[in-house]
Amino acid sequence: MLHWLCFCLLACSGLTDGATLSGTIRDEEGKPLAGATVSMFTAKPREGVGTICPSCYTDCRKFATSDAQGQFAIEGLDVELFFTVLVMAPGHRAHLTQWLDPVASPLEVKLQPYPRNLPPLRSLSGRVIDPDGKPIAGAVVTAVGAKTPEQHRFGLLRDVDRAAVTDAFGFFMLTTEEPKLGLDVRASAPGFAVSASQHFELHQPAAQIQLMRGAAVSGTLMWAGKPVRNRAIGIVQTNRSSLNFASERVVGTDELGQFQFVDLQPNEPYVLYTICLDNIQRGDGEPDRGVLKNFPLTTPYAGRSTDVGELTLIPSLALTGQIVVPPGQALPAQATVRLGRDPAWDYCEVAVGEKGEFEFHGLPAEVYSVMILAAGYELDVSRLRFQATGPTQFGMRLRSDHDSAKRIEIPLRAIE
Repeated sequence: MLHWLCFCLLACSGLTDGATLSGTIRDEEGKPLAGATVSMFTAKPREGVGTICPSCYTDCRKFATSDAQGQFAIEGLDVELFFTVLVMAPGHRAHLTQWLDPVASPLEVKLQPYPRNLPPLRSLSGRVIDPDGKPIAGAVVTAVGAKTPEQHRFGLLRDVDRAAVTDAFGFFMLTTEEPKLGLDVRASAPGFAVSASQHFELHQPAAQIQLMRGAAVSGTLMWAGKPVRNRAIGIVQTNRSSLNFASERVVGTDELGQFQFVDLQPNEPYVLYTICLDNIQRGDGEPDRGVLKNFPLTTPYAGRSTDVGELTLIPSLALTGQIVVPPGQALPAQATVRLGRDPAWDYCEVAVGEKGEFEFHGLPAEVYSVMILAAGYELDVSRLRFQATGPTQFGMRLRSDHDSAKRIEIPLRAIE
């Protein structure tokens, strides 16, 4: 039942004594709530990128139960980590915290009861279960669409609960301010792939969402014949439709240059890449760290893993240039240039200098989308040497057979 506990290889805590997370759990009236379960849910390093999945740290196995005064304490936590904490109590909505510091102020949580006597078309309740039919605690159920007599709408739903967290029995409830015919929902939990969007009519019996085991992808980054450690690497689906997209994942390589992604969508096209922001501020004279071009792959089936082997980084390129405005005009403050490289979910942005200058480092030889963010200005396509794809955006290619540094000029004009 306790599926929020660790699901993959466990990381060792860094210190012997560690920190203590303490606090008080209260009910909706502010009274102490006894018997609530407080569990360390996920973790991440205070600095840098984690080398293992957020639910894979040893501290994710720790939990406590609140006493008659609603108080709890969880000892021996790694002081080098931030945590999310799951709080559950019978008859109450489960609560999942934002990232918190265990050595900061005590945790105070007020649990709300499940609503009672709501009209049938104002709530969706159900259970989230694993492949064996067992309840999953701590699963996050998110509404992504709503159906009314007039329309079936997707995206931001202002009158529907943003999300619900399952309790120890896998139970969840989403409520709406206005009656709905049905809701489209997705569910996610550590150790499982994110569910596809499912539609449930509100007048039907309780919904049941079954999560399947995720897929895993591992590999090793190499540069100049040696493993690359402490390097951020990302992975993302190439199909990013609103009903299919599960989110980007980023991990860091370990001391042997190895990385691993877990809980990915099974049997789907993905792409691996090094993170642009991890390298763009490399100054002149610093050694090249190498970069990874978009590396496409298909994840294995549910519950299985695949190793892509050694991925050798290639020499990086630089892109420098200047934004030019008509004589007598000045660039607005806080103008920026943003780069993107599809299908990677990899965007980097730099500020433009007083004279319109900008520079990026650590770029692979690929096709880029370049966007200019300067209030009141758009591209002057009559003088632009590249193919414009929008009023403030154009495409270009960086080639490895050219100089390692490319310089461009981007002409702008005032928006009429």
